[in-house]
Amino acid sequence: MNDSIVRIQTCGGPACKANGIASIFQLFASGLQIDAGKGGLSADGKFELIRGVACQGKCRVGPIVNAWKGKEKYQFSRVDAAKVKKIIEAFR
Repeated sequence: MNDSIVRIQTCGGPACKANGIASIFQLFASGLQIDAGKGGLSADGKFELIRGVACQGKCRVGPIVNAWKGKEKYQFSRVDAAKVKKIIEAFR
């Protein structure tokens, strides 16, 4: 794993889908200048955006977003547009 890349994973579980994770993925893609249709690496190579089931049984607090910087993992719950902006700013 490349320790310099921040990996951001939006949960794709049924509860997060019902809670609007698709729009959260779009906001991350837009904010990081990543193709929303594919995910992948940002133009500057500092971020990777992926989809997957990430809640680990915490569906009631979705939408869930995980972020890894090196070996450190961070999990964010009830992610909305304001939190997306804060997450991006925190890892820049």
